[in-house]
Amino acid sequence: MAGGSVAKATLMGGLAAAVLAFGFSCLLYGLGPGVMARTVAAGWLGAGASGGGLLITGLGLISHLLISLVAAALYVAVSLTFPLLRSRPFLTGPLFGVLVFLVMRFLVLPLSAAGQGGITVALLIGSLLAHGFLFGLPIALSAARYLPVARPISAPSLEENVA
Repeated sequence: MAGGSVAKATLMGGLAAAVLAFGFSCLLYGLGPGVMARTVAAGWLGAGASGGGLLITGLGLISHLLISLVAAALYVAVSLTFPLLRSRPFLTGPLFGVLVFLVMRFLVLPLSAAGQGGITVALLIGSLLAHGFLFGLPIALSAARYLPVARPISAPSLEENVA
């Protein structure tokens, strides 16, 4: 893709998704950033992460950022094969974000040291909306921005190239 950058699409989308989703999660769950980061670190360390200090907080922040970057890289990579993901970001981005949430909530979390834990209907709805619009959408918009959909070659262009 001329002018497109896989790295830039991944980095910008992943960073935006990480910051927006993390910030909203702090608000949704009523936790400060340090406590939220240690909650993420609990996926590696279990309940003991909640009493951790700066290193545990850093582990949680880095883990959240890496998860976001991997999700963005996955979306960008798949969008190279399926341009619909880039041409319809307001549809495909939120769907992707919801899919990421469902995989994390019902597959990754139960297998982690943190365990699945409970969730209320209100938190479930808030999480689905947040992951759709604050996680998936920024990733999709970044892919659409930095990897534009290829334009078909028009008939006059073909004739000019042949002549």
